Amino acid sequence: MKSVLNFIAHNERLHWMLGIFGNFSFFLGSILFLSDEWETVGVWLFILGSGGMLISSLGKFAAWRGRQPD
Repeated sequence: MKSVLNFIAHNERLHWMLGIFGNFSFFLGSILFLSDEWETVGVWLFILGSGGMLISSLGKFAAWRGRQPD
């Protein structure tokens, strides 16, 4: 478990990629959600985007927490 936290704390590029993926998916899903034909796809992109943004934020918090003195 400690190695996973260490990986998360030291891999900021991953946080940025997840954040960009999350934001893009959230935005695209929001647009597709407006069409009845694409509503289901939009909902899933909305959910995936929200999850990506959440994971990115948690990773950034873990990285910040790892840099704090004990």
